[in-house]
Amino acid sequence: MLTAYNSQSVTFSDITGGKTNNITSSFNVVYRSSSTIKVTSTFASTNTSETITAWILKNGTTLAVSVAGQNFTGTAASSFIIGAFSGFYEEIAVGGQQSFYSSASQYFHSTGTSTATIGTNKVTVTNYAANSPNEAVTVCGTTSTYTTFSLSIGTPSGTTFPLVTNLQLAGTTDVNGTPTSFAYTLQVTAFTLA
Repeated sequence: MLTAYNSQSVTFSDITGGKTNNITSSFNVVYRSSSTIKVTSTFASTNTSETITAWILKNGTTLAVSVAGQNFTGTAASSFIIGAFSGFYEEIAVGGQQSFYSSASQYFHSTGTSTATIGTNKVTVTNYAANSPNEAVTVCGTTSTYTTFSLSIGTPSGTTFPLVTNLQLAGTTDVNGTPTSFAYTLQVTAFTLA
Protein backbone atom coordinates (compact mmCIF):
# COMPACT_ATOMS: atom_id res chain seq x y z
CA MET A 1 0.00 0.00 0.00
CA LEU A 2 2.80 2.44 0.84
CA THR A 3 4.19 2.00 -2.68
CA ALA A 4 0.79 2.82 -4.24
CA TYR A 5 -0.42 5.70 -2.03
CA ASN A 6 1.24 8.83 -0.60
CA SER A 7 -1.44 9.24 2.05
CA GLN A 8 -4.65 7.70 3.20
CA SER A 9 -7.17 8.26 5.99
CA VAL A 10 -9.81 5.84 7.27
CA THR A 11 -12.41 5.76 9.97
CA PHE A 12 -13.53 2.48 11.40
CA SER A 13 -15.59 1.24 14.27
CA ASP A 14 -16.44 -2.09 15.75
CA ILE A 15 -18.83 -3.35 18.35
CA THR A 16 -17.70 -6.50 20.08
CA GLY A 17 -19.29 -7.82 23.25
CA GLY A 18 -21.39 -4.66 23.57
CA LYS A 19 -18.36 -2.34 23.56
CA THR A 20 -17.99 0.22 20.75
CA ASN A 21 -14.58 1.37 19.50
CA ASN A 22 -14.42 4.35 17.12
CA ILE A 23 -11.04 4.87 15.50
CA THR A 24 -9.46 7.17 12.92
CA SER A 25 -6.19 6.34 11.29
CA SER A 26 -4.05 8.04 8.67
CA PHE A 27 -0.64 7.76 7.12
CA ASN A 28 1.51 10.15 5.12
CA VAL A 29 4.64 9.18 3.20
CA VAL A 30 7.37 11.69 4.09
CA TYR A 31 9.89 10.44 1.52
CA ARG A 32 10.84 7.48 -0.62
CA SER A 33 14.40 6.42 -1.47
CA SER A 34 15.40 3.57 -3.76
CA SER A 35 15.08 1.13 -0.83
CA THR A 36 13.25 2.84 2.06
CA ILE A 37 9.97 4.62 2.77
CA LYS A 38 9.65 7.04 5.69
CA VAL A 39 6.05 7.36 6.84
CA THR A 40 4.14 9.01 9.68
CA SER A 41 1.01 7.33 10.97
CA THR A 42 -1.58 8.68 13.37
CA PHE A 43 -3.96 6.40 15.23
CA ALA A 44 -6.69 7.88 17.43
CA SER A 45 -9.52 6.36 19.43
CA THR A 46 -11.85 7.77 22.06
CA ASN A 47 -9.23 7.92 24.81
CA THR A 48 -5.89 7.83 23.05
CA SER A 49 -3.93 9.25 20.14
CA GLU A 50 -0.51 8.24 18.92
CA THR A 51 1.74 9.42 16.11
CA ILE A 52 4.42 7.07 14.86
CA THR A 53 7.25 7.72 12.42
CA ALA A 54 8.55 4.59 10.71
CA TRP A 55 11.29 3.67 8.27
CA ILE A 56 10.19 0.67 6.21
CA LEU A 57 12.05 -1.17 3.46
CA LYS A 58 10.12 -1.44 0.19
CA ASN A 59 9.88 -5.20 0.79
CA GLY A 60 7.81 -4.46 3.94
CA THR A 61 10.49 -4.98 6.60
CA THR A 62 10.35 -2.39 9.39
CA LEU A 63 13.78 -0.88 10.06
CA ALA A 64 12.93 1.52 12.87
CA VAL A 65 10.07 3.29 14.58
CA SER A 66 9.98 6.52 16.59
CA VAL A 67 7.17 6.84 19.16
CA ALA A 68 6.91 9.60 21.77
CA GLY A 69 10.60 10.45 21.38
CA GLN A 70 11.82 6.87 21.72
CA ASN A 71 13.35 4.83 18.91
CA PHE A 72 12.73 1.11 18.41
CA THR A 73 14.16 -1.46 16.01
CA GLY A 74 13.64 -5.16 15.33
CA THR A 75 10.66 -6.98 16.81
CA ALA A 76 9.63 -4.00 18.94
CA ALA A 77 9.44 -1.77 15.85
CA SER A 78 7.35 -4.34 14.00
CA SER A 79 4.86 -4.58 16.88
CA PHE A 80 4.24 -0.81 16.74
CA ILE A 81 3.59 -1.03 12.99
CA ILE A 82 0.85 -3.61 13.51
CA GLY A 83 -1.06 -1.24 15.79
CA ALA A 84 -0.42 1.87 13.71
CA PHE A 85 -1.69 0.28 10.50
CA SER A 86 -4.45 -1.99 11.86
CA GLY A 87 -7.26 -0.26 9.92
CA PHE A 88 -5.25 -0.38 6.75
CA TYR A 89 -4.46 -4.08 7.23
CA GLU A 90 -8.20 -4.75 7.31
CA GLU A 91 -8.66 -2.74 4.14
CA ILE A 92 -5.82 -4.64 2.41
CA ALA A 93 -7.22 -8.01 3.52
CA VAL A 94 -10.73 -7.26 2.26
CA GLY A 95 -9.39 -5.67 -0.94
CA GLY A 96 -7.27 -8.74 -1.62
CA GLN A 97 -10.37 -10.93 -1.33
CA GLN A 98 -12.43 -9.21 -4.01
CA SER A 99 -12.36 -12.39 -6.09
CA PHE A 100 -14.01 -14.23 -3.16
CA TYR A 101 -16.92 -11.78 -3.07
CA SER A 102 -17.33 -11.89 -6.84
CA SER A 103 -17.13 -15.70 -7.08
CA ALA A 104 -18.98 -16.77 -3.89
CA SER A 105 -22.35 -16.30 -5.57
CA GLN A 106 -23.97 -18.61 -3.03
CA TYR A 107 -23.46 -15.82 -0.44
CA PHE A 108 -22.91 -12.49 -2.21
CA HIS A 109 -23.80 -10.68 -5.41
CA SER A 110 -22.76 -7.48 -7.13
CA THR A 111 -25.34 -4.71 -7.11
CA GLY A 112 -23.48 -2.91 -9.92
CA THR A 113 -20.96 -0.12 -10.10
CA SER A 114 -21.03 3.46 -8.91
CA THR A 115 -18.67 6.38 -8.46
CA ALA A 116 -17.26 7.04 -4.99
CA THR A 117 -16.07 10.60 -4.39
CA ILE A 118 -13.31 10.77 -1.78
CA GLY A 119 -12.00 14.31 -1.43
CA THR A 120 -11.13 15.38 -4.98
CA ASN A 121 -10.76 11.76 -6.13
CA LYS A 122 -13.41 9.82 -8.02
CA VAL A 123 -13.18 6.02 -8.00
CA THR A 124 -15.38 3.61 -9.91
CA VAL A 125 -16.34 0.93 -7.40
CA THR A 126 -18.09 -2.40 -7.59
CA ASN A 127 -20.72 -2.79 -4.89
CA TYR A 128 -21.48 -6.10 -3.19
CA ALA A 129 -24.34 -7.20 -0.95
CA ALA A 130 -25.35 -10.40 0.82
CA ASN A 131 -27.92 -12.53 -0.99
CA SER A 132 -30.37 -12.48 1.91
CA PRO A 133 -30.94 -10.41 5.09
CA ASN A 134 -29.62 -13.25 7.30
CA GLU A 135 -26.97 -14.79 5.04
CA ALA A 136 -25.08 -17.67 6.70
CA VAL A 137 -21.52 -17.76 5.34
CA THR A 138 -19.23 -20.69 6.13
CA VAL A 139 -15.50 -20.19 5.62
CA CYS A 140 -12.85 -22.60 6.95
CA GLY A 141 -15.40 -24.33 9.19
CA THR A 142 -16.64 -21.13 10.86
CA THR A 143 -20.17 -19.91 10.18
CA SER A 144 -21.07 -16.22 10.37
CA THR A 145 -24.59 -14.94 9.84
CA TYR A 146 -24.61 -11.47 8.27
CA THR A 147 -27.58 -9.27 9.13
CA THR A 148 -25.81 -6.38 7.37
CA PHE A 149 -23.28 -6.63 4.56
CA SER A 150 -22.26 -3.84 2.18
CA LEU A 151 -18.91 -3.57 0.37
CA SER A 152 -17.63 -1.07 -2.20
CA ILE A 153 -14.23 -1.68 -3.78
CA GLY A 154 -12.39 -0.18 -6.75
CA THR A 155 -8.96 0.55 -8.14
CA PRO A 156 -8.18 4.26 -8.51
CA SER A 157 -6.90 5.35 -11.90
CA GLY A 158 -3.10 5.45 -11.83
CA THR A 159 -2.61 2.44 -9.54
CA THR A 160 -3.18 -1.30 -9.54
CA PHE A 161 -3.82 -1.44 -5.79
CA PRO A 162 -7.52 -1.95 -4.92
CA LEU A 163 -9.18 0.36 -2.43
CA VAL A 164 -12.05 -0.63 -0.14
CA THR A 165 -13.96 2.64 -0.01
CA ASN A 166 -16.73 1.39 2.26
CA LEU A 167 -17.39 -1.77 4.28
CA GLN A 168 -20.31 -2.35 6.64
CA LEU A 169 -21.08 -5.67 8.24
CA ALA A 170 -22.90 -6.95 11.27
CA GLY A 171 -24.19 -10.25 12.54
CA THR A 172 -23.11 -13.20 14.63
CA THR A 173 -20.30 -15.74 14.48
CA ASP A 174 -20.57 -19.19 15.97
CA VAL A 175 -17.55 -19.70 18.26
CA ASN A 176 -17.46 -23.19 19.81
CA GLY A 177 -21.26 -23.39 19.69
CA THR A 178 -21.79 -19.94 21.20
CA PRO A 179 -23.04 -17.10 18.96
CA THR A 180 -20.98 -13.92 19.32
CA SER A 181 -22.32 -10.68 17.83
CA PHE A 182 -20.20 -8.27 15.81
CA ALA A 183 -20.60 -5.00 13.91
CA TYR A 184 -17.90 -3.35 11.85
CA THR A 185 -17.61 -0.34 9.53
CA LEU A 186 -14.66 0.98 7.53
CA GLN A 187 -14.73 4.16 5.43
CA VAL A 188 -11.87 5.67 3.43
CA THR A 189 -12.08 9.45 3.91
CA ALA A 190 -9.03 10.66 1.96
CA PHE A 191 -6.16 9.42 -0.19
CA THR A 192 -3.45 10.60 -2.57
CA LEU A 193 -1.58 8.41 -5.04
CA ALA A 194 2.17 7.89 -5.11
